[in-house]
Amino acid sequence: MKLCVKYGVEIMLGSDAHREEDVGDFTRTEKILKEVDFPEELIVNRSLSYVKNRLRV
Repeated sequence: MKLCVKYGVEIMLGSDAHREEDVGDFTRTEKILKEVDFPEELIVNRSLSYVKNRLRV
């Protein structure tokens, strides 16, 4: 993640849930993003409208 920040590499987040109650739980992900001071503009799926615009849907 630190290298992504350093080189401006975009990422896409997912909950990688193995149980239905964990779908959409980004608690751990948010903690890691804060720890490395990850910029929101490098998160591809930060909002539905941004994803649609990127995919030109």
